[in-house]
Amino acid sequence: MEFISSKVYPDLYLVKNPVNNKDSIHSAIKRMVLEKVNNEFLTENITLEFLQNRGVPYRLRFYEYYTGTPIFVPFGEAGTTHFIEHEEDPGGFSSEEISNYNAYRIAEFYLKYCDSDSLNFVGTIDYYQNWEIIKTDTILNQCKINTAKVPADTIVEE
Repeated sequence: MEFISSKVYPDLYLVKNPVNNKDSIHSAIKRMVLEKVNNEFLTENITLEFLQNRGVPYRLRFYEYYTGTPIFVPFGEAGTTHFIEHEEDPGGFSSEEISNYNAYRIAEFYLKYCDSDSLNFVGTIDYYQNWEIIKTDTILNQCKINTAKVPADTIVEE
């Protein structure tokens, strides 16, 4: 299994020769996300300027490496490999958009501000199969729970 990064979209990775076991693929993606987040966010002094330059919400997208069809099809079918070297082309005679390949989407990671807190973050990975989210992992959660609004008999899982 190999992760190939897009040269035009720094948040896009194609998974070439994925193993058949979904849990193994998910574990490999989770390791890669944690490594990338640690390198890009957690080792830096996170300031407002840093976040504005990096972009929050921050995302990473993972699609299966797919070469498309060998014959010319005017509306998509160059495959996900098209986006290694080329940007999306939403119009014209031959339209190519990554959303045309949602059946090949494996996972998406989002790092975003907490709902009621613009200083802290939550990071989740959504795993996909046949266009549907099949599992979500929360890998970073700095969000504070407001205990004043939570009834005493409520069980809160972290």
